[in-house]
Amino acid sequence: MPIANLGQGKFCIFCGEKPQLKNKEHIIPQWLIKKTGDLNREFNFGINFSNISKGLELEKFKFSFNKFHFPSCKVCNDYYGTFLEEPAKYTMDKIFNHESISFSEITSLLTWFDKIRTGLWLAFLYLNKKDLCDFYPHFFISSSIGLNDRMLAVYRLSGHPKGITILGTSTISFMYYPFCFGIVINDLLFIQASYPGLLSKNMGFPYPGQAEFVFSNNPDGTLHTPWGTMDAVQELRMGIEKVKLPLLRTKLTNSGIEFYQTVINKKLCIEEEYSTEYVKSNSICLNDNLYSKIWANSKKTSNFLDEDINVIDHLTKIYPYHKIRNLFEIDILRIQNVLIDNSPFVKNLPKEIRRQMHSEQVLSRNSNNIIMKFIREECV
Repeated sequence: MPIANLGQGKFCIFCGEKPQLKNKEHIIPQWLIKKTGDLNREFNFGINFSNISKGLELEKFKFSFNKFHFPSCKVCNDYYGTFLEEPAKYTMDKIFNHESISFSEITSLLTWFDKIRTGLWLAFLYLNKKDLCDFYPHFFISSSIGLNDRMLAVYRLSGHPKGITILGTSTISFMYYPFCFGIVINDLLFIQASYPGLLSKNMGFPYPGQAEFVFSNNPDGTLHTPWGTMDAVQELRMGIEKVKLPLLRTKLTNSGIEFYQTVINKKLCIEEEYSTEYVKSNSICLNDNLYSKIWANSKKTSNFLDEDINVIDHLTKIYPYHKIRNLFEIDILRIQNVLIDNSPFVKNLPKEIRRQMHSEQVLSRNSNNIIMKFIREECV
């Protein structure tokens, strides 16, 4: 059973349990740090909430990349090193070498970005555990990756020095809704988002109706809270069996290449909604899960991929990083707001819980809107 809250001590960022045969997981893997510069170079990350509580000036944590690691079980670390890191390194090398990548490589890469995003969120919480001791992490890496609809947008940049820059993780909304972030790796920017039911309807697949939180006796429920474990329940609806664009409720500002994939819970595959010819012809079973084919969208294509694709060939426009960074940050914040708006209903929960969850949504959305307004005014 994962830890109840941050105040109960160290936890494995993969499984949430007390670390067994303690190991250290680098959230940004060492192979990627080496690819982008000195292992010991410093970077800023997150928000130091202890400064806020003490009335001091707002600041971020500062780390050397090589020391940006967190507790994990040895078994968990070894497993994900083989299952995710090795394939991700291979695929990223192919992308940067202008080589084509396959469906399985894109799918594995999407899962790897799930892991990086979730790991950054858990690191954010871990660093502030003294000030967030009553905060309940409601999932960990092993219980969140490769399970939900996801998208990845890739852009080519000029003017970004060799290195790594993380975007969209130093916000209040990311603390409560850690479902979208960006990362610049040398001259490529990646924006990744993942959320249950994010794409399935517009990709033509069976899709969930509006979810609603209910209390659950399931120890592995969707959401762990001070009041107990909750699950999101929802009705499955028949798909429209055609793609409806744009796949996201918000259109991305800039032109790169976007990959979209809906993920089908293997427990649902027996439902009649998934027995249609459309679903069968546009999905593939991989690693015991059912994944849709990859929908690729760029200036050169907008279709389900039936063959390998060279990512760099589709990045026909190169964006000057220092002039365009703000617009990319706005895209990330807008996607975060879309995901906040997709949150399950809480109308049947006790008033105290409804108020707190509603206040978290409002605070997250409003803080993003303030940041976007500031960015736009700075750009004028």
